[in-house]
Amino acid sequence: MKYLLLPALAVSYRPHDSIKFSHHDFHKLLSTEAENEFHPNNPNASFLWNQAADHEWEKSESLQRRHLQQVDSNPSDFSTPFVVCSSLANSQGFHRKLEIEEHFKPKKAFPLYNKDDKSCYSIHATHSTATAAPASLTVHPFTPSMKLPKNSLSSIVKDVTNNAESIQMNLCKTHAITYESRVQFSNKLSQEVNDLFEEDSSSHRTLVESDLHQHTSNNLFSGILSSNTSECAKQLEYLRFAAAKEFEYVYVDGVSLAFSSPVHEQCLISLFAFLATRNEICSLSPKPRMQLRNAEAQWIVQSGSPNSRPFWE
Repeated sequence: MKYLLLPALAVSYRPHDSIKFSHHDFHKLLSTEAENEFHPNNPNASFLWNQAADHEWEKSESLQRRHLQQVDSNPSDFSTPFVVCSSLANSQGFHRKLEIEEHFKPKKAFPLYNKDDKSCYSIHATHSTATAAPASLTVHPFTPSMKLPKNSLSSIVKDVTNNAESIQMNLCKTHAITYESRVQFSNKLSQEVNDLFEEDSSSHRTLVESDLHQHTSNNLFSGILSSNTSECAKQLEYLRFAAAKEFEYVYVDGVSLAFSSPVHEQCLISLFAFLATRNEICSLSPKPRMQLRNAEAQWIVQSGSPNSRPFWE
């Protein structure tokens, strides 16, 4: 691989106005594990939220520095996920999206929130593009907890068999946009998960731990990789990584088979921690075991009131 020596980037790792996007703002957009990590009742929530954001800004800057030294580097290889909001007055979501995509190219904004006050999208962008965004836009990096549905980790620990038969990973819009590239990425993930749980792979585990802000590691992914990793490695034969043919996501099946025993709880949490730190992944969620719920569907359709089934429909 060829390398190109470049001078240091003459930019701050975080735009000065990114602080204006608070954890209260984000909780109004999406219901995620960030609400548990930065709970509104925690008096230090704002401070910890800003620290976690700074951690992600530093990571995105460091990633760009490393990749810019490579002559054949592709911007999608050093892009990271961001929340971008526009509060353009007297405008519809479409016009706000145009404002966002005018700066963030290619035009791959994924909608998160759209109301009169503002419109927000997820964007996969380089550090330099994100920091150069116009003042009219609010830009904030995704942290690992912002990628996970609220209470998802507690639900899988409580009952992985029913609550996490598989894991779906939604890829950021500029990454793996073809089926072939998604297959390639899923194969890469499979290999990296195997590397993660190898007994002699302390360097891989150290990288995951460094990717997590200390508060995130202690409060959301407590004890990751502290268990016997050889026991985790034995269960990997049940996992099957694959790519969706028509949609921009990859998934891993066999999760409940691999980690159904309570002794594998930390293996399961470690897997989620690893996936949540990946820059190519904008969100991920456990997929529950499919069950027939015809009895519930009856009263939902007929009346909308629990267990109320009128004679007429």
